[in-house]
Amino acid sequence: MHINCCPCISGEMDSGDRSDLISPTTSSPPSHIVTIPFPGRGHINPMLSLCLLLSPKTLTVTIIVTEEWLNIINSDHPSPSLPSNLQIRSIPNVLPSERTRGSNYTEFFNSVMSKMADPVQRVLDELNPPVDVVIGDALLPWVAGICEKRNVSAVSLWTESASSFYALYKFDQLDAAGGLPEDFSGKCPPLFVECVFLAFWWF
Repeated sequence: MHINCCPCISGEMDSGDRSDLISPTTSSPPSHIVTIPFPGRGHINPMLSLCLLLSPKTLTVTIIVTEEWLNIINSDHPSPSLPSNLQIRSIPNVLPSERTRGSNYTEFFNSVMSKMADPVQRVLDELNPPVDVVIGDALLPWVAGICEKRNVSAVSLWTESASSFYALYKFDQLDAAGGLPEDFSGKCPPLFVECVFLAFWWF
């Protein structure tokens, strides 16, 4: 399942009453939704916006970020401005810094794919109440494997435009038409290589 959410890079985010989005029965225990964004502003802001929309009083919402991003979020949105049932948990800074990742994006992306999953699972082990649903960024395919092991529902959040998603969905047709280079090494920008990876992973 993919949810398209327009990025909100700056400005205040509306956290008005959206209890109509989720209506659990009063006899059921509170649900716990955990969100795991890709560590980048264009991904964390949309995920945080979604968390604010999914935070009626009967729902617990947790967003998991790196320690570096926790400091950035706290500086942008002090804790008192967040709903009491929205908590932010952090994992160690196992990735290259946000300040320097642009100098070697390939290393950063590979670290996200290989080093984030284990500390995220340790955070999930500590959560109370246990997680019912995990919403992971579409750039984090390993989230689905974590959910499968825990037997919890997984949802994918697509933070980019619908046209970008459609282009990846039709990626095989572009390849069949000869629109891709035979050798990607040294010829393509990191973001394009990232998109190629996603296309083959998801579709």
